[in-house]
Amino acid sequence: MKDEEIFLLDSNVLIYAYDKDEDKKRKIASNLLSFCFKKEKKFALTNQILAEFSSIFLQKGKGDINFLKLIINDILNCPEFIKLRYNERTILKALSIKGEFKIHFWDSLIIATMKENGIYHIYTENIKDFNIFGIKAINPFII
Repeated sequence: MKDEEIFLLDSNVLIYAYDKDEDKKRKIASNLLSFCFKKEKKFALTNQILAEFSSIFLQKGKGDINFLKLIINDILNCPEFIKLRYNERTILKALSIKGEFKIHFWDSLIIATMKENGIYHIYTENIKDFNIFGIKAINPFII
């Protein structure tokens, strides 16, 4: 991955891509996703992030379940989205991270999954929890 660093997309980026109430953020997030769909760039996602996105999407009433299934299916079938998964050992690593650094468990799990897969860049609004782990966190919504 020396030619091009792979960025993981946090769930907030996916949410904003479909949030009609946040026009500026929606345009930025949609543009990022379009790079993958147009086969211009690769981004990583975790199964956890897809689950978080699904839960928030349905809670916020941004669309119905059938539209959500289409979105997830499009992502799953797009080879430019690198899908990362965690396992039982990843959970133990996440618990160690949470215990030592006192950050939210779900962010600890993302960090552990990223490190296991050699991903050290993330687009997220939550930059403070990621930067301390050698992960370059960029908030794409700050211009």
